[in-house]
This record gives sequence, structure tokens and C-alpha cells, in this order.
Amino acid sequence: MTAVGSHPINAGSSSPERGWAAKSGLRVVQITAVGVGVLLCAVGAIHDVVNVRSLVRAAARGDVAERLVPQLMANTVASGVALALPGVVLILIARDLAAGQIRAWRTALAIGLFFALAGVAGYVWRPIAGVLIFSLLGAFISVPLLVWRKSFSED
Repeated sequence: MTAVGSHPINAGSSSPERGWAAKSGLRVVQITAVGVGVLLCAVGAIHDVVNVRSLVRAAARGDVAERLVPQLMANTVASGVALALPGVVLILIARDLAAGQIRAWRTALAIGLFFALAGVAGYVWRPIAGVLIFSLLGAFISVPLLVWRKSFSED
């Protein structure tokens, strides 16, 4: 009977080497995290640009009370930043995902599931097809994480 880690494949290393499939899976997860992160940052920026302009036009027409404009402007900008922040987190943890760290996996999965569920909840509340983009972004990050979940460890 051989001791754990004494197998010739594991000789000279404290943890077993990841196989080619696991490494390529981790690379897919990393690229997906960066891609979804960039998309979330873009959606946040687009949200700010479009809605701030719309708010300014509505205030000029008198559709929005002048005293409410500063508060609505702050809310609009804050919600755009809130959309972009999970994207920044995904970009920042992409290297840890490629290294197979379980903490990064948990963080990315939480972000993905949040967006997937928020998109479905938004669609149930107000059935507008555009709301499902959030579910799509959540699925884009969650599915690869779940497919290659065994490639992540406590390292």
C-alpha cells in the first residue's frame, strides 16, 4: 500500500498535478470571467450614459420635478456603478480562477448565480425580454464554473 502523495505521478510535489483537461477548463473559466466582467463593466457604463442623458432631457421638458433631479442623478450613477462592480471583481479574480483556487470559484459562482436569479426575478416581475440579459450573463459565468468545479481546490 502506498502513502498518499507517494505515487510516482505525484513525486516531488505536494499536490497532484492537474491534467491537461483540467488546465484547459481553468483557462476557459478564466477567459469567461474576464469576458463577462468586461461586459458587466460596459453595461454599467452604458446604463449611466443612457439614463443620465434621459434624465437631463426629462428635466428640461419638465417631466421630472427640478428638486428631484440631483437625487435621481445620484441614484442612476450609483446603480450603474453597482452593475459594473461585480464585473471588476470578476476581472480581478480571473487569475485566481486560472490557478484553481476555490475561494475565487465561490466568489465567481455567487456573482453568476446572483445575476441569473435576478434576471429571472426581474422577468417574472416585468416580462420584458431585455431583462433576461442578466440571466444570460449569469449563466455565462456559472455554467463553466459548474462544469469544471472539480478542477478547483483549497490551495
